[in-house]
Amino acid sequence: MLDRVKFMFGFFRAYRQARKAGDSPDDAKLAAARHMIGAQIDAGDRPALPARIADVWADPATALADAVPEGGWFGSGPFEITSQHLILLRTMCFSWDGAERGAPMLDPERPYGRSDLVAQLAEVFATEDADTLARRHVEMLFVLARVLRHGVLQPGTYRLRNTSLDDLRDAMRGYRGARGVSDADLALDADGAVILTEEHLKLLRGIEIRWPSQSDCEERIACGDYPAA
Repeated sequence: MLDRVKFMFGFFRAYRQARKAGDSPDDAKLAAARHMIGAQIDAGDRPALPARIADVWADPATALADAVPEGGWFGSGPFEITSQHLILLRTMCFSWDGAERGAPMLDPERPYGRSDLVAQLAEVFATEDADTLARRHVEMLFVLARVLRHGVLQPGTYRLRNTSLDDLRDAMRGYRGARGVSDADLALDADGAVILTEEHLKLLRGIEIRWPSQSDCEERIACGDYPAA
């Protein structure tokens, strides 16, 4: 029964994403079916998420209450960014959340490029402690927010590293209706590099980074995906 519920959650979410991307109902069903087949194949090689880690990732603001300074909000206190955090930052993989108007998000299947997230965290931070591993992944929310706000980046032309051009185009193809989204709309030059302007940087510095809602986190975990910023 539980496996059936997980499948239904996963299929509906994949179907919804495909419809948001502009697929017809039939094409969206096919895309969702393909997604679920691929997810089941991946899940066969992926160990179950430890219960303590699942609890923290489903509701980190409650589980990590010590991260809330008096009178502040979750994660607003002083925070030390370590070299290990930067390793994960440089391997972040982004995808597109098609809910409402849409927004970028860390890839729920491979936030840092690997599907075995817990093992990856254990390697980077050199620990097997479940509480520590759970906390470190949540900390990447704060790392990303602080780097976007305080990091130094100049306008210019940049190559994509952790996502492909085809994945980017596919994620955005549901916008602008029948006209579709051109490379110029995506700020890509003729060689497929990203043209970053001062206006983009202003948006990045002011962007709001969130952790998914508890219900969304629980849905992801049930489907074998990972909550992430």
